[in-house]
Amino acid sequence: MDKMPAWADAVLVPLFSIVLAAFLSAMVILAIGENPITAFQLMVEGALMKSTGWGYTLYYATNFPFTGLAVAVAFLARMFNIGGE
Repeated sequence: MDKMPAWADAVLVPLFSIVLAAFLSAMVILAIGENPITAFQLMVEGALMKSTGWGYTLYYATNFPFTGLAVAVAFLARMFNIGGE
């Protein structure tokens, strides 16, 4: 089986993941009876368009890179770490 080109692995896989996540999120929002476009606009406005939104976004997003680093260090040591909280 052939490997994907590097550009496809770097561009298409994340793009497909984002589109799939947006689609599934829109389906959930529709299932609860709300408008997905309005919900998306509200999320973007609250997280990025206000000065306090940037601070909160960075504050809550900081945990993700550090959890990834903790798992990566354990993985490189050939250990299994599921304790990243």
